[in-house]
Formats: sequence, C-alpha cells, structure tokens
Amino acid sequence: MTPHGDIKSRGLFASLFYRDGLKLLLRTISGDGEELDSWAVLLSGKVELCHLDGRKELLEVGKSFGVTPSLEKQYHRGTLVSLEPDAQFVCIEQAQYYDILHRGRENMIDVLDQVTGEVCLVKEKRMDGPVAIRGTPKARVRQSFPSTGLNPADKLTIFG
Repeated sequence: MTPHGDIKSRGLFASLFYRDGLKLLLRTISGDGEELDSWAVLLSGKVELCHLDGRKELLEVGKSFGVTPSLEKQYHRGTLVSLEPDAQFVCIEQAQYYDILHRGRENMIDVLDQVTGEVCLVKEKRMDGPVAIRGTPKARVRQSFPSTGLNPADKLTIFG
C-alpha cells in the first residue's frame, strides 16, 4: 500500500484509462485484498476509494487511509486509485503508527459513560491535573460545565 519505493515489491501498478479521447495514467495504490503495511495521509492530489458495493469515495488533502492502530495483519477492501499523477502521501509504517498512538497510554484516563459503559472522554494526566483531550460532544459539554445546579444552556446565556 505504501505509495513509494519499488513498484513491484509494493504491489503497485499503473493502469491506462481513456476519458474524452485523452489518455490518463491512473495509479492503483491498493487493490482489493492486498495486505496493508502502513497508514497514510494525503498531502496533495486526490484519491478515489472504490468500495466493493460500487460506492465511490473521494479522498482529498488531509484525509487518511491504511491500517488501523493494531499490529494484526490487515487487508484492503476495495480499490484505492490516485486521480492525479502528482498525488503525494506521507506514510507511517504499521508498527510505528501503532507505537505513536499507544505511547503514553499509561498517562491517559478513560472516562466511561454511566449509561452505556463506553468510553466517552479521554483525559491526559498532566502536572497541573488531568486535561480532557478527546470525547463525545455530550461528555465535553459536561466537562466544560460541571454540576452547579444550572443547566449548560443557562450558563451559555450568562456568559455569552
């Protein structure tokens, strides 16, 4: 899946297509069932993800694709095609991606939703106390407006 390096060893190949009488070179980045080896972010150009059910999804600058943060073998589903000859990606190998997202996990606190039992807020332990770094919108509002007897809507009108 990595869009750099030796094309043969990476399983990349180019396909020729004709559109309006013009020959276009489209590069298949990843084919269906191909083993994934990295996570990538699109830096320039456009990429089309063709799902097995026929749906097509346009990926533009800033979108990511590839492995999930796991060390298990993963396989691409569908076909990923570069729509522009100068599309560029930054790639992080699977093991490095996993390490980056799991490093520091010992400094994080998962807050569970009292109803569903699912993680709704993640806090990071810092020297001046825990800081919420991500969460559901509902959990972030609760975090911003701790219980004081007023509902968050009342607080927003008081301060805004």
